[in-house]
Amino acid sequence: MVTATLTRGARVRDEAGTCRTWDWHAGAWGASRAVPAAPVVVLEGVGLAGSALRPYACLVVWLDADAATRAERVAERDGAEVAAHMDLWRAREDAWHAADRTAEHADVRLATG
Repeated sequence: MVTATLTRGARVRDEAGTCRTWDWHAGAWGASRAVPAAPVVVLEGVGLAGSALRPYACLVVWLDADAATRAERVAERDGAEVAAHMDLWRAREDAWHAADRTAEHADVRLATG
């Protein structure tokens, strides 16, 4: 679904689009939000630099942070109640990135915390 959306979006650069959001509290896809047409679109998220989407990226930036900093940022953004899920999410995310070698394929790597 994401690959098809990105491919379609790459062909239609002068039209607005939509982006479905993830509702962390419900554990399911949430509402869609409008994304206006723009000459540059920045996509952000854990899986967006993975091997399936890398061919569509002009630039991949990898942000490094230690586990404590990552957990603190998520709690600030999504609320303390998600902290109970963080260990599982972090383990899955770390395993996926290790298998996919996501950071190794980044064009730019920055330490953020």
